[in-house]
Amino acid sequence: MKTARNVAVTVGALFLSVLAIQPFLWLNDSPEGHSYGAGIAGLVKAHLIGALPYFVAAVVFGLTAGLGIATRNSARAALLVGLSIAVLVALSHRYVAPEFAAWVFTLTEIAVSGVLAWAAFVVVRMRRTSGETPANSG
Repeated sequence: MKTARNVAVTVGALFLSVLAIQPFLWLNDSPEGHSYGAGIAGLVKAHLIGALPYFVAAVVFGLTAGLGIATRNSARAALLVGLSIAVLVALSHRYVAPEFAAWVFTLTEIAVSGVLAWAAFVVVRMRRTSGETPANSG
């Protein structure tokens, strides 16, 4: 019963993540020729704007999973949440340019997404467990 509930929560968290990123994808759909500035600052800004939907999805997934997943081992669940988002982000990249900078940005995007999902899960679980007292846990 707990496994079925956790699977349903995970699917629901993925669904909410997809819904949450829609406005960011719409805003990110910039017209051709849009420039974020010259040099490394413009390159970083362009990559951050491109990665924003992944980061939002990771936070929403982590928060939703933290609220809904029933487990006694929160550390393992948090690790699985972070790894699952990192894998999903990695699978969403179909092509990475051969330049070293492109690889660095892509790997950073994957790692930050996983860490954000993990952190959101941990924060929610810490707040839930700190708010529970023996009188409130029933």
